[in-house]
Formats: sequence, structure tokens, C-alpha cells
Amino acid sequence: STKSIVASFERSAAGIAISTVDLDISTITLIDPAGGTAAGILDQDRTVGGTTDNVLAIDISALTDSAADITTLEEIIAIVDAALMEVISASNTVGVNLARAESQETFVSALMDANDRAVGALIDANMEEESTRLRALQTQQQLSVESLSIANASAQNVLALFR
Repeated sequence: STKSIVASFERSAAGIAISTVDLDISTITLIDPAGGTAAGILDQDRTVGGTTDNVLAIDISALTDSAADITTLEEIIAIVDAALMEVISASNTVGVNLARAESQETFVSALMDANDRAVGALIDANMEEESTRLRALQTQQQLSVESLSIANASAQNVLALFR
């Protein structure tokens, strides 16, 4: 069975596209979770020579140093070696996919930081624009007050002439 992992996403005028990587988990399963089907690396039956066994069921307690038992031990070692090679291969597969996921995590984190900085810059620019508008409005109000003050003073001077 396979599982899909998000590998990348792209935003364009057409919309958002997400690409995935499929991971065949049957090649990296150590012990079959269903039990009984022996689909995991460690519970899968292997046959070497005349010995059929899986790593989890190996029992060498009854073996002796007889020639037949030595042959059986060598076959068991070959079974364990085969399982070990599969575990190493599974580890490599998981490592590659983990590195890919970590790379995407780093990219998304950098993208979020850049987005935060851009939003901050927009807010700062917007605040500067509003501050400039406020100063212009305050200056306009101040000039209006000055104009009214001058107009009132002029009217009083004209009235003083008529007295």
C-alpha cells in the first residue's frame, strides 16, 4: 500500500497546485500491523537452504555444535542478513522522504517569515501614509485658524477706523 506525502505546492494565476510523493509503506513496514499476514520485514518468512523462518521467530536454543546445526545456523545468519539489508533499504527510503519533508518545512518556514516581513512593511508604509495625511490635515486646520484670526483682526481694525 502507498501513502502520499505533500512534496511541494505552487501558487499561480491559475490557482494552487499541490504535488505529492508516493511512499510504498509495504517496503518499510518492520512488523505487519494486521498480524498473521507476515508482510513486515521482520515477520516475513524467508527460506535459505533447508531453513524457513522469520527474524522474530528464530530460536537457536535447541541447536548444538553438530554439522547439521552449524548449517542451520549459517542459514539463519543468511536470513537475518537478508532482513538486515531490507531494514537498511527501508531506512534509506524513510531518510530520503524525511529529508524531503524537512526541506519543505524549511522552505515553508522561510516563506512564512518573508510573508510576515512583507506584511510588516505594508503596515509600516500604510502607517507612514496615514501619518502624512494627519500632518497635512493638522497643517490645514492650523492655516484655517490663522486665516480666521487674521480676518477677525482685519475686521476689528476696520471697525476701529469708524469709531
